[in-house]
Amino acid sequence: MLLILLLLQVNIIFSQVGKPFPNVELWAINEEHIGNSIKSASLLEKGKRTLVCFFTTWCPPSIAEFDYLYEKGVLDSCAAHNINAILITDKELPFKFEGRKPKGDWPDRLIRDFTICVDRRFSLLEAIKGGKSFPFTCIVEADSLISYCYEGFHTEKIDSLLKRLKSSHVEKCKNCNGTGINPKACRVCKGTGRCMLCYYDPDYYLHHCKSCDNSRICSICHDSEFKRKECIKCFGTGYK
Repeated sequence: MLLILLLLQVNIIFSQVGKPFPNVELWAINEEHIGNSIKSASLLEKGKRTLVCFFTTWCPPSIAEFDYLYEKGVLDSCAAHNINAILITDKELPFKFEGRKPKGDWPDRLIRDFTICVDRRFSLLEAIKGGKSFPFTCIVEADSLISYCYEGFHTEKIDSLLKRLKSSHVEKCKNCNGTGINPKACRVCKGTGRCMLCYYDPDYYLHHCKSCDNSRICSICHDSEFKRKECIKCFGTGYK
């Protein structure tokens, strides 16, 4: 059961990669936007990558995440590589930490390092992953597509995040060469070559199946060896 839950969680996270960054209404608290509602998509600057962190003061893993983010110099790397940094939280400044005491002085740096927006119901997080759990971190590319994300506090994930942020460009996935195609599993026929309507009802073609035109053969892969699916490593984004 634990393995099943873990696989479901991994699939949920990976399913966000390659999707557009949602556009929902937030409440801005930085000086240049203070007191104004703002659309999340407008926070993305044209031609720039963006680091988006979802954070709350009552969640100990969120605080541990930021302890490590600052210890590893992730925000310094964002500044050095001209990367936007957005913090989505449910509290207004100044923060009161209910979960655990932060290490270092990073709470004083937040307003300088991030564009901070209040989202009390975390509607943006809900739009991205269909649920609420903290912390959650993602990279949004210059084309407004999510290229990397992870959930929870994991030092190895932050190390991987730092490597990606330091990269000057996004490389094509070496597994699919940026095509997003993996030639062995059609997502329509599930690799069977059979029309899914006819597959579950062998006599459906007798009712004139519009999906396969009575052939019982998948109209996408035509029962060939080339059966299409999003690349198993880049999930259709073409990112390494």
